Amino acid sequence: MRDLTRYRKKLVQEATAEKNRIHKLLQDANVKLTSHMSDIFGVSGRLLLQKIVDHEVITMDFLETHMKGALRHKSPKLLQSLNSRLRAHHRSMIRMSWEHLQYIESSIAQMETHIRNYTKDKEESFNLLLTVPGINENAAAVILAEIGTDMSQFKSDHSLAAWAGMSPGNHESAGKKNGSGQGPETVN
Repeated sequence: MRDLTRYRKKLVQEATAEKNRIHKLLQDANVKLTSHMSDIFGVSGRLLLQKIVDHEVITMDFLETHMKGALRHKSPKLLQSLNSRLRAHHRSMIRMSWEHLQYIESSIAQMETHIRNYTKDKEESFNLLLTVPGINENAAAVILAEIGTDMSQFKSDHSLAAWAGMSPGNHESAGKKNGSGQGPETVN
């Protein structure tokens, strides 16, 4: 399970890199979608990106019928920002990144299915972790993968925190260790 959760993390990082690459290519072609959209990889943004990749003309009628929520009211400005210097080179590069992003996202979905299968035998611990504020399914799976369910290996909650590298008293600033007044590490 540890391998699966770590690989999922890598895939998410790769997906983010592809999204950034697509965003950079759009900016280079002077397509300023982020001026009007908060998430260019949301439902509406993906529709536009697919049209761009497929070399389709984006019309006002398309925008008014297919854009969701507040974007529908921004259609004239959105259409204006799509009138850019998007060249064949940009479309080709965006297509490669777009197809790679879709592949990565399907791999993430497969990985999450495998992870869910591994958490089934630890369902009680998994559900208990989900009750902690700020812990979602992915974080709960990572916690189970990294520390497991057997807490007897840790003498106390402090030893668990120390193992995780979250131990209090680790005072370091600019590469210098500043002790808390105990032991030889004290810096005056």
